[in-house]
Amino acid sequence: MGAVLTAGSIGCSVASGPAGPTPVAGLVSAESHERAAPPPEPVGPVSLWLSEARVPPGDLDLVAVLVSTSDQPALFGVAASLERWDGAAWVPHRQVSLCLDGWGCRGSLHPLGEPIATPAIGLSASPGHPGLAGRFATAGLDPGWYRLSQGAGEGLVARGVFEVSDGAPATEPLGPPAGPSLSIEPALVPASGGRVTLEPIIPMGPTGQSTADVVAATAGLSETAGVERLDGGMWHEVGRVDLGSAAPIGIPTFRAASLPALDPGAYRLVRTAPPGDFAGRFWVVGFPL
Repeated sequence: MGAVLTAGSIGCSVASGPAGPTPVAGLVSAESHERAAPPPEPVGPVSLWLSEARVPPGDLDLVAVLVSTSDQPALFGVAASLERWDGAAWVPHRQVSLCLDGWGCRGSLHPLGEPIATPAIGLSASPGHPGLAGRFATAGLDPGWYRLSQGAGEGLVARGVFEVSDGAPATEPLGPPAGPSLSIEPALVPASGGRVTLEPIIPMGPTGQSTADVVAATAGLSETAGVERLDGGMWHEVGRVDLGSAAPIGIPTFRAASLPALDPGAYRLVRTAPPGDFAGRFWVVGFPL
């Protein structure tokens, strides 16, 4: 594995606008990256945290999480939009379909005007409770600055900015695992620590999947989890946590853990089992949630 940036970005904002994401279109040229960088986004009551502020060109994955400092209710969808910075203004560029962690897919970029179908699901965030992690791929993006926007039916738009740069270090793969894994919720944890839920994710078989199938596939999983931090492209265990009931969720295969104070960075929880380990990613951030 290559080196990785472990600090996410939260240079984001909320603005009033129409319900849902703004349509986007256009292309970005390599020359556009030589233009002045965009101004910082004003910080609003809801924003989009991104797992990387800077990535190299290529078919990579970024994770986006809604973060709120307001009690104002708002429901966001998994449809989003992507703009590119032309040196003076943000220009519509692509439509985005986000894939939630645990769905076993990759979010994708689409040309403006292309009909796309997205699941009808409501996503929210409140102070102390970040939204669910959504994944999208950066395939086809030339070097430059981009702004991801996710709209709410109440007229709010949460935004996050990232840069595609030839000089950015390689990133740790964030695509859906090929085998069993864990989905960690919330995916963002403050440096002071916090409670998270661990959901085992089993790839769907050709005839579907039942709770009994998941119970059988997770039999023998350890009731402790290793806490591993990504450092220099390698995972290093920094501690272990006991797992307990995920009540009030009431699903027998779910577990909960209380994470201790940790330095900001990229982490994963690992449950061991004879057939193979189950691992899930989360991030520790240095700002209040």
